[in-house]
Amino acid sequence: MTEPAAEPGPNPRIVVGFLAVIIAVQGFYAGVEILGGGLDTTDPLMTVAGLAYFVYAAMLGVFVIGVWRKLRWAWALGVAIVIFDLALAGLQILAGDTLESRLLGLLIDAGILYYLFKPSIRAMFTA
Repeated sequence: MTEPAAEPGPNPRIVVGFLAVIIAVQGFYAGVEILGGGLDTTDPLMTVAGLAYFVYAAMLGVFVIGVWRKLRWAWALGVAIVIFDLALAGLQILAGDTLESRLLGLLIDAGILYYLFKPSIRAMFTA
């Protein structure tokens, strides 16, 4: 029996992994910026948000390993990470950020969820 033909275009593992690494670096930087004195951390919600960004960056690092090795749990972790990021954006809005300042991130999260739920991408994690 022959393998099904791969979809044309870039390797989805490389695309997803590369994007996750970029987002993880941004998340780590956000945590450093919030907790390192770059922003006003007198609000306890901002301190929680800063710590949450470190957790977010670590989760993305684990996700990249799972994607690269095509591990089954990586898909569920990817979905959980997007949901975590949505909650983090809500936390930042509650702490004083505007919806407009979080809109791009929310749109990116929606795009990532769409991409993860594509049958060809989801199948990559079950093979």
